[in-house]
Parts: sequence; structure tokens; C-alpha cells
Amino acid sequence: MILQYLSFLKNYTKMSKMSFVTLRDKQYKVKKNTLSLINRGIESIDEIVGLENLPNLVNLNLSNNNISEIKGLENLSNLFDLDLSGNAITEIKGLDNQGKLRFLKLNKNKISEIKGLDSLTDLMVLNLESNLIGEIKGLDNLSKINALYLANNNITEVKNIEHLRNLKRFDLGTTTKISREQVKQVQKAGIHTEDQRYWQKKTMWKIIGFFIAVAIGDLILSVSIVVGAQWDAGAFLPLYGGLFFPCMILGPFLYCAARAYSGY
Repeated sequence: MILQYLSFLKNYTKMSKMSFVTLRDKQYKVKKNTLSLINRGIESIDEIVGLENLPNLVNLNLSNNNISEIKGLENLSNLFDLDLSGNAITEIKGLDNQGKLRFLKLNKNKISEIKGLDSLTDLMVLNLESNLIGEIKGLDNLSKINALYLANNNITEVKNIEHLRNLKRFDLGTTTKISREQVKQVQKAGIHTEDQRYWQKKTMWKIIGFFIAVAIGDLILSVSIVVGAQWDAGAFLPLYGGLFFPCMILGPFLYCAARAYSGY
């Protein structure tokens, strides 16, 4: 009898430590203060029954749903990572009680203005890619932010980031709408931009393609000379590389010259 009681007590203790939320009569377990409801067709956060009873929730992932409004997070004051990417959100709001938030993902929504972030003073990473944003603003209190992603928006000018002393990564995409001079000013401040990485990657692939083409051309030319002159096959190796190796030596100089010319 005592053993049965102890077994019951043990199971009850385990159950009491478990947390669940309910979505359309289906339960979802909260594991290690993390709740993930990706691609569940959620149209409103209010559909998640029991979410308000999770004050210790640290990670919440509601990406790839149909959520149009940020609400129902008032009791989640310990959130560390919030992912609302891939929804239909039009306005940033409802985050006043998320002062401990470090990571906020709102990319791939329909947001047109940066606002509603004043209480997120400890935020470190903000992703607003692929929205409808036309101006950089509303970041006044985000002094601790070190990564800001704004690619694929309607931004034409870089401004209002001078006070972001901890900013180290600034994603502007390919910056087709932003002048090169502004990008250069951001990079001079020690901030690594996505535009810079994009240019370097694109240029490197062009150089690799150039070397491959030279190697193939050198091979064809060497074989043609040996065959045409009816030389012994042993003459091929000394001849091959007449074009390729000089290009290998000049390659780094060409790369540096291209970067200097482009302004990066």
C-alpha cells in the first residue's frame, strides 16, 4: 500500500511539472520552457489555450502561421526568444512586458513601420527582413542590439543607427535601393554588412570560374601544340601551365584591384 502511494506521489509530481497548451482540442507539450507551434494554421494567438499560464516560458516559436496581430503575450515576461516570422503581422505591438527578450524574429510579415520596441532594452538580435518597411527608426532604446536584419524592404537610406554602439552585423541584402556611399560609411564604422558578404562571395566565384576557364584553355592549347608539332608526349608537362601559373600569381592582385575599384 505504501509503495503504491509512493508511486502515485512520484507520478503526480512528474505530471505537475508538465505544462500543456491546447490548440483546436489537441494538446501540445511544453518542453524545457520551450513551445513550438510551427505551421499550425494559427490565425490568432488567442487560439492557444493555456498560453497565459506559462509565465516561465523562455522560447516561443509561432512561425509560418497566419497570425495578423501580436497579442496574448502579457504574462510571458520571461521570454528570451520569440519567433513570429512567416505570418501576416502588420504592426509591431503587444511586447510591452517582454523586457527580457534577446531574440525577436518578425521577418516575412507585412510590417510597414518599426515601432513598439521601446521596452525591449535587452534585445540583441532583431530580424525584420522581407517586410514593407520604408524607413529605419524606432530603435532608440535598443542600445544592446548587435545584429539587425533589414534586407528585402523598401529602405532607401541608412539612418538612425548611430547610437547603436554594439551593432556588429547589419543585413541590407544586396542594397539595390541604398547608395554605395552609405554602405561604405556603415562598413567604416566596423559593422559587417550582408552587402559586403554578398559582393565578396560573388567576386570569389567569378575568380574561381576564371581560373577554371584558364586551366581548361591552357590544357587545350598545350595539347594542340604537342599534337600539331608531333612532339613526344613528354613535352606536354613542361609546356602545360604557361598560362595557368602566371594567372595564379596575378589572381590576388586582380582581386584587390577589383575591390579597390568598386569601393569595398
